This record gives sequence, C-alpha cells and structure tokens, in this order.
Amino acid sequence: MNKRKPFISIIIPTLNEEGYIENCLKSIKRQSYKNYEIIVTDAKSKDKTVKIAKKYADKVIVCKRAHIGYQCNQAAKKAKGEIIVVCGADSILDENFLEIVVNGFKDQNIVGLSFIPYPSDSNNIFHKILFKISHILLFLATILNFPTSTVAPTYRKDVFEKVGGYDEHIIPCEDHALASEIKHYGKIKLIYFPVFTSCRRLKKAGILRTLVEYSIGTLHFLNGKSYHKFNNYR
Repeated sequence: MNKRKPFISIIIPTLNEEGYIENCLKSIKRQSYKNYEIIVTDAKSKDKTVKIAKKYADKVIVCKRAHIGYQCNQAAKKAKGEIIVVCGADSILDENFLEIVVNGFKDQNIVGLSFIPYPSDSNNIFHKILFKISHILLFLATILNFPTSTVAPTYRKDVFEKVGGYDEHIIPCEDHALASEIKHYGKIKLIYFPVFTSCRRLKKAGILRTLVEYSIGTLHFLNGKSYHKFNNYR
C-alpha cells in the first residue's frame, strides 16, 4: 500500500434511497482527504436514487439483485482502491473520516477498521440508549476477538478479495460474517470515531422487534446458518 496517499474506494449499496443518498454523498465530497472514488451500486431503484447518485459518484452500477452483500461484491470488482469502505446510503461521514481511515492502516498488521455508530436523526432517549449499548457490545466483541461492524466497515482490498468478499447467502449478519473471515489475516481495529446514521429502521420496526430480529439473526449466524427474515435493506 502507498503509505503516503492510498487510494480509497467508497462503496454505497442502494435501493430507493432518494431521501438519504444526497446527504451521504455530500458528506463524502466534503472530505479533507481527496484520494478516493465513490461507487454507488444500485438494485434497480424505482425512485430518483440513480439520478442523484450520478451527480456525485464516479461509478454507478445497476445490479440485477437486491442484496447488500451481492451489490458490494459487484462494486468491489470495479473498485480501484487499496482500501474499501462500505458506507450506508443513510450514513453521514465526518469531514475527517477518510483521514482517520488512512491513519488506521499505517500499521501493516491492521486489515480492517470498524467505527462507532451515532444517531443522525433522532433525539429519542431510547434510541440513544440502544446506540450506547451497541458501543459497549462493539468494544466487548473486539476484546473477545469477535470483531464486527455496524457502520462503515473498512478493509484492505487484497484481504477482502482473499476471503471472497461478502457471503451472499447471509442476512442480516453479512458484516459479522465478513469480519469473522477477514480477522484470520490480521487485526480488525475498533476506532472510537463517530459515523452518523439514520434511526429509520428503529422507527419503522420499533425497538423491541429490532432487538429480537437482530438477536435471532446473530444466533443463526453463530450456528453457521443464514437468516432471511429481514429485508436486505433493513
């Protein structure tokens, strides 16, 4: 990897994200670090997602299948970067995010980075508590050598390719599954730096249902099984 200015590919999987995608892309365009590309990989959106994406992205790929893992894998094949960042369409990146990414990979033993999620659109005390719980769980998972990611999972591209990218049969724990494979090639470091993301799923499904669904999905994943109850764009 070029230690001075590694090239970064930011991959954004989308499906009907016209209400969020522009703010996400604008936050990327504001980055202080400029050596990157944006690849939006869309699953045949019915709204203005693709039109908006074409205003900002370097590449827009329309996929035949609406599955986050599949879409990310398709984008990775076109990615030129030494580092891959998978960014949710409803996430907002701090202007120094990519600088943090580059610094995080200065240690050659680091093969992946995970970040701390914060709500971008809710003042609900229960949502904030749930996010705080997720911070604790991310910390504990890292300590126990079970690294995972909830927002903006970031990996060295060569290692991403070695493990075959995302397992396209796993829902909703595709990020957990990928991290569990990548960790065999080095350390996945938890960075205490915020990535802001929407609470729309919590608002739509409710806190209890979300907790139950993710818990069941995690148990299925730990038992080596895929879980398909959640919609791909959860």
